[in-house]
Amino acid sequence: MVERELENILRQQGLNGTPYRPFLGDVKNMMRLNETDKQKTINLSEDASPHVFGYYYRTVAKYGKNSFMWFGLWPRLNVADPELIKEILSRPDAFQQPLPETGKILTGGIVFLQDEKWGYLPTKLNRKLKAMNNELQLLLKGIVDKRQKAMERGEAMPNDLLGALMESNSRFINEDNDGNQNVVGMSIDDVIDECKFFYFAGSKTNEKLRHLLLYHFRRYNKLPCDYSDDGDRGGGGDPGSTTWVNQRGWMDLTRHLPAGTPCSHQTASASWDSHFLLFASLVLELILYVCVINVTMILQESLRLYPPAPLMTRGSTKTLKLGNMTIPPGVHMTLLIGILHRDPDFWGDDANEFNPHRFSEGVSNAASTQSAYIPFGAGQRVCIGQNLVLIEAKIALAMILQSFSFELSPSYLHAPFNDINLLPIYGAPMILRSL
Repeated sequence: MVERELENILRQQGLNGTPYRPFLGDVKNMMRLNETDKQKTINLSEDASPHVFGYYYRTVAKYGKNSFMWFGLWPRLNVADPELIKEILSRPDAFQQPLPETGKILTGGIVFLQDEKWGYLPTKLNRKLKAMNNELQLLLKGIVDKRQKAMERGEAMPNDLLGALMESNSRFINEDNDGNQNVVGMSIDDVIDECKFFYFAGSKTNEKLRHLLLYHFRRYNKLPCDYSDDGDRGGGGDPGSTTWVNQRGWMDLTRHLPAGTPCSHQTASASWDSHFLLFASLVLELILYVCVINVTMILQESLRLYPPAPLMTRGSTKTLKLGNMTIPPGVHMTLLIGILHRDPDFWGDDANEFNPHRFSEGVSNAASTQSAYIPFGAGQRVCIGQNLVLIEAKIALAMILQSFSFELSPSYLHAPFNDINLLPIYGAPMILRSL
């Protein structure tokens, strides 16, 4: 049997893992454990890895970082070493996403599905996913067909993603290539797949990242732009519930200057000294700059503890060398990004603590090796939308802070779980108050 041969090759190299069990391997046990873990809540200070990774985490804990398990007929090598992960991601031509045909379910082939979403087994869940995908495909095809006919009539496209995509595709075929009939652009199915991908990998990921940023901003009480003097709990004393530097930020700043100061809140008037106003504006600009730096650090630390895609899967169709290992075709690799991000060997004894100041000297100096931080992947196939995501998250936070104070709802339950992307199972309810 090929499965036994693959298992022998891995064990002969000193790798340990679960024994092969026909024909599901570890999938059944993994699904059962995931369903149980998914409902559990954990403490904020707890290591989220056992909860998020479930079966993967237990396999690594029992057999070591470079251990393996079975995903159906294929062994999956667990990789949590930063240099090995970097090597895999830097060679997309050699280490590719396995089972690309299953990615057609829901996400359109761009992002493959994992764990219980695996498409080879005719399980009840997979049949349901396929039916949902067929329905979604028909709905989107109707929308695209309608847009296509409107374009052929010369009507302007709506200013949205689909319109931009279709106009760009039409321009590529008809204008950029001088009408060359041999040039083939995107098919309708390609356009539909891109729309699905942007929704799942774009909109939903951004939404979850904004939740994380708000959640951690609310928890973190050491921002130098917190001007309140009401203590650490409640009211304006918490940076998550202060006006921060908002549309009234100037008055918030001057309110805390000593009485009698030319631009203090008590003596503010049109006769302020122009030189002092210039100095004060520079101070405010510096404060804004410091606040932006701290928001960036909070965002980076949030992505460390809760990366959008905490694991990735790669495979190869030929025998390859990886470090000192030989990887035969048929062996897939699970890149455990989330476990790497919490590894004390690279992040220190406080690896499970939320500490934005570890990024105070930049990403390259946050861990003992720069390769230990890869929330958006690495190499040639690094997430092309990472800069947009980060900017959007900062803008969203700034807009909220202009008008609202906020705090975590008492009903909040901490239960992060990996379901294609990492997400809070019970949401992240907030209480907002108008300023």
